[in-house]
Parts: sequence; structure tokens; C-alpha cells
Amino acid sequence: MPSFTWLLARPLLAVGLSLGCAACVDQSCASGTEKWNGDLCQPPSTVHVNTVGFLPDHAKAAVVLQAATTFSLMRADDSEAMSGNATGPVHDGDTGLDLWTIDFSSFSEPGEYYLDVPGVGRSVSFRIDANVYTDVTKTLMLGMYGQRCGVAVELEHDGKTFAHDQCHTHDAIPWEDQASGAVKDVIGGWHDAGDYGKYSNNAAFSLGMLFRAWELSPDKLAGLALAIPEHGGPIPDFLAEAKVELAQLLNMQRDDGSVYQQVSEVNFEGFISPSADTGARYLFGFGTVQAADVVAVAAAGARLFLPYDTGYASLCLAAAQKSWAYLQANGFAAADLSGTNHPGYWRRDDAPERLWAAAELWETTGAADALAAVEAKIGTTSVSPSWDWPNVGNLGIFTYVLSKRDGRDATVLASVIDNINSSANAILSQISTSGFARGIPSYNWGSNGSIARTTLNLMVANVLQPDAKLVDGAVAQLDYLLGRNVFGRSFVTGLGHFSPIHPHHRPSSITGAWPGLLVGGPNGSATAWKDDQEVYQENEIAINWNTAMIFAAASLTP
Repeated sequence: MPSFTWLLARPLLAVGLSLGCAACVDQSCASGTEKWNGDLCQPPSTVHVNTVGFLPDHAKAAVVLQAATTFSLMRADDSEAMSGNATGPVHDGDTGLDLWTIDFSSFSEPGEYYLDVPGVGRSVSFRIDANVYTDVTKTLMLGMYGQRCGVAVELEHDGKTFAHDQCHTHDAIPWEDQASGAVKDVIGGWHDAGDYGKYSNNAAFSLGMLFRAWELSPDKLAGLALAIPEHGGPIPDFLAEAKVELAQLLNMQRDDGSVYQQVSEVNFEGFISPSADTGARYLFGFGTVQAADVVAVAAAGARLFLPYDTGYASLCLAAAQKSWAYLQANGFAAADLSGTNHPGYWRRDDAPERLWAAAELWETTGAADALAAVEAKIGTTSVSPSWDWPNVGNLGIFTYVLSKRDGRDATVLASVIDNINSSANAILSQISTSGFARGIPSYNWGSNGSIARTTLNLMVANVLQPDAKLVDGAVAQLDYLLGRNVFGRSFVTGLGHFSPIHPHHRPSSITGAWPGLLVGGPNGSATAWKDDQEVYQENEIAINWNTAMIFAAASLTP
């Protein structure tokens, strides 16, 4: 549970540019190297590149951490494909490093390559392939399948099987009604992060990103084949995986339309497998934030599932309207999470959630009261370039501007479009001044998720007014997350070079790193990341980070 409230409650760990880990006990490796898989120490290359690959017709760049003059792009058979000059140096203020840049965007021939820099060395191998991000999307979605709760899970990746037995089949006892012995069926969904809790507002936020990915690229994603049990059924695989989470979230709804916030134990469980976690689990807190989140994703689900399952679409719409009625009858009501020692994703305000709820309900139904509610709030709501689960207003704004419905106020719409374009330009400006082309300047808890999420701003702006710079900006964010960063490593387990092997993730602590999970990344400074299970502030995983990167990768599938 990566929560900003915990960021205030716990001291940050100050770490330098270290690639070590708690499990790497051999101290003979030189500084800047990692003991890889228990066998040997490998020095990282000084040519940092997206270690998965590049799209043929988009930007391609690498960063060199020492003086470079020329480079060669080499094929897998060691023949030269092209050559050119490096540019630089540029001083990167975040890391204090002088950096040289290699740009080989003009080359588009598919194949397997590496970069050779005379006097410096070579990069790791990578692909140029139109399907690079199709494969990334599949791996990240496999990570979501691995987060399933309430069922046995088994998956294969890179020749290794990952599995756990059925888990958490007694979710959960309402905290406020323990004496009755009642258990509400809220089984299923995804484990939220490195722990086994389930948190409604982060679940909804994560679904919001998957649903936006679908609505921007339905034809692309409809044919995406995923290794999940539902493959081959009437619902496309991408939506079938999202339905797993949506179904559980709808069960969190109470009779009056309010929604429970959290399913968890009173304390965090230990580092045990999901099936071994048999402690009592409770439903904690309910209120308007959670109700608004359910309105948003249930209303979106009603229109997205309609072509495939009309009965389920009707169920979603009924749930959305029930919680909408609750919102109309109640002002802000905070969820009481005092019963748990790890309250997750706690909110002091529900204005962004109400905006998102109204936007999705209007988009699905055309209800005039919902549109009025959107336009009453949207003019004073900024579009954040750097955002996370407290900023669901961005999702509502994107739904509003991308709608094909009639009836929007032209002045409001123009103002909101300007706001979106300003946020996209701020991201592009930051990319241009960052040595590693990061789209945000901050290094907060879950900064990798925020990096991935900038791609929503960029791709929505690109829909409104297509511009190759916007798409290349999104590409640069994936480059950073997959290896063009100060560490020269992929931040996604099981994907790319030197991917994390010690994420703060309970199943991974037992079997080795489960694949397809984006770790939180640098927290506090550019070099404050360590591949260490114990450093949860930097190396935990979470569904809101994963789904942000799924959006990014899915938006670039062919």
C-alpha cells in the first residue's frame, strides 16, 4: 500500500547511487555493480538505453555517462547498421552528471541491435520492432493477473512458473458490525500492492487508466491475447482482466450507495504467500469519496461492457446510479479508518472524485444533471502534469473533452482544452531540460507511476491536436522506465535488462520476482532507489503504477 500519508509518518531512507540489494550478501562487488542472480558481478554499461526496444517510426535515443564523440548502431551479427555523432555534454542537475546523447531516430529497420561507442563501450542489446509495446503491454497485464486475489493463480514467464493457491476466501468482516458475525462477500479483485490489502479508491483509479486506454485504442486492444483463464471468452481479454477488479469493487457497495474503502487485516501481514495469509480481514470505512469512485468506474464499465455483456452492463449502470443518488443526498463524508493500523489512500476532500463521477455518468447516460455537475467544477480544476490517486479530476476532465456528445458549454470546453495543452507543454518542456528526458521534476513516492501517467496528458493532447512531439514525449517516458535512466536498468520485473529482482512484494519474497510489475522508483532524489525488498519507499509495486504504464504501452501498440 504505497500511501502518501505513510510518507509523512515514516522517515525516508537516504541512499546513493547503489545497485545493491538486501539479499546480495557478498560485499566483494565493486561500487556501482550488482551481484546478478547470485552468480557474478556485472558492471553496468555507461551507455544507457531502453533495454527492451524502440518503435521503427518514432524517436530513438540513448544517454552516455562519459565523454563520447561518435557511435555505431550494430546489428546482432556485429555488422554496422549506421553511425553518427554524439552530442553533449549536457549537465543533468538531478544527478550531477555530465551526459552525452546518441540519437538514431532516423534508423527504422526492424531487428536486434546494440550501440557501440568508441572509447566508452557498448550498450545492452535491444529490438527495433513495431510490436515492442504490444509485448510490454502483455507482460504488464500478466503482472495484473498475478495480483488476483481470492483465486489460485498460475502463470509462466521466461521459462519459469509462478503460482499461489486460492487465497483470502473469507473477505470480509465489517469492522463496525463485528459482533453480528456477518461476513460480506468482497472476494476477488487484485491485491493492491506489495501487501494483500484491497483499497477501493486506488482500485477505481487503476481501472480508470485501463478504461481510458481501451477507449483510446479499442480496436488495438480488442485483439490483444493475454494468458488469463478468460482468454477466448465473449469479452476481450483486456476488459476481462479489468472486470476482475470491477466486479470486486461493485461488491464493496453498501445498501445505501456508500462504498467501503478497505479490505485488510488490522496490521500488515508478514512476508508469506497469499494462501498462507489466514488472519481475520475486515472492511474498514465508507464514505463519499469511495461512492464517487464507484459511480465513475461503474458508469464507464456500463458503456464499455455493453457490446459484450448487456446484463453486466446493466448491473454496472444500476450500481453507478445507486451511488450517484447517495452522493446527491450527502455532502462529504470521510471514511472512518480508525480500526486499522495502516489506513490506505485516505482523502480529506471528494471534489475531484465527484467531478470524475459526474463526467463518466454523463458520458454513459447523457444525464443533464451530471453534465451540470461536471461544468460547475471543471472550470476551476487544473490539469495536473504530475498526478496520482488523489488527482482523479484529470480522468474526469479527459472524459469530458474526448466525448462525442452534444451539449457541452463551448467556452468551458475551450478553456479545458487549453488547460490540457498547457499541461502537455509543461511535460514536454521538462523532458527537454532533463538529462534523462523525465517528464516531471519531482522524485516522490511512486515517481515511476507519475512518469508513466504523464503519457495520459500527452496522448489526450495528441487526440485533440495530433503532434509527433507529443507521441515522442510519451515514448521518452517509457525509455526512462525501461533503462534510459541513471541506473541503466529496467524498472519492470521480468522485462528488459537488470530488471528488479527484489521488489517489496510478498509473493516475490518467496518465489523470486513475479513478472510484469513496475516498482515505485527514486524517492527523494534522482539516485534514491535500491533494488531491495526492505526499501518499500522505493521498491514496492502497486496497481496504480502498473496500470499507468499499461496505458503508456497500450497507447503505442500498432
